[in-house]
Amino acid sequence: MSSYIKSLGKGKAWEGREAFGEENDCVIRAIVNASEGTLTYEKVHAAFADKGRVNGGPSYSQWYVPLLREWGFTFIGTHGNSNSAQFERKWADELGMSYRVMKGMTFGNAIAFMQRGSYVVSFNDHLTAVCNGFVIDGGAIKAGKHVSGVWKFRK
Repeated sequence: MSSYIKSLGKGKAWEGREAFGEENDCVIRAIVNASEGTLTYEKVHAAFADKGRVNGGPSYSQWYVPLLREWGFTFIGTHGNSNSAQFERKWADELGMSYRVMKGMTFGNAIAFMQRGSYVVSFNDHLTAVCNGFVIDGGAIKAGKHVSGVWKFRK
């Protein structure tokens, strides 16, 4: 039986998504929720639409890596060598960003390092926000889920 890390709540992003009829929008929600109120759902959604994302479609790392940087997030680095971690490093390298490559880590262990500040955490199939040690998402996340990348919001 897997343990889960419960979400503190859905966050501000949940309010904006209903206007777009979205369901597959974890990247947008994670960014809005970790931006400490500086970004709206509408603004982030529009930026992804400008990149070519359609409602309900995926949000690729080649889109979110430069947007996170533009919006004040610092790429802390990747954990392990998953496909997701490799792609985040590839796009960060193309932008000349510095970051750390760290050993693989589960979300249950990684969240201990996110007790202060706001973060976007990527996995192979999901992104979530962690704010002052609390998950802000639509539901619980398995503690054993492997982290791909970590971004910290800087005002």
